[in-house]
Amino acid sequence: MNISSKPLPQQIYKRNGSLQAFTQDKITSAILRAGTATGEVTAQQANELTRTILTELCQTFDKTIPHVEQVRGYGRNRAV
Repeated sequence: MNISSKPLPQQIYKRNGSLQAFTQDKITSAILRAGTATGEVTAQQANELTRTILTELCQTFDKTIPHVEQVRGYGRNRAV
């Protein structure tokens, strides 16, 4: 999914400091798991939130590699 004119990050720093491939499905999955547990987010809403987060990530991290906690921060700021 190309969200903006800038590409998605290709890699991400994990909590343990390792560098791994960036996978947008993990963002959607995390949002959906949390939303399902609380009854606040549907699959469609999780996808919409993911698109919003990815758009912001493309703008912020166009030349740097994000850390997983930075990505989580975008999700927290977009809670439904």
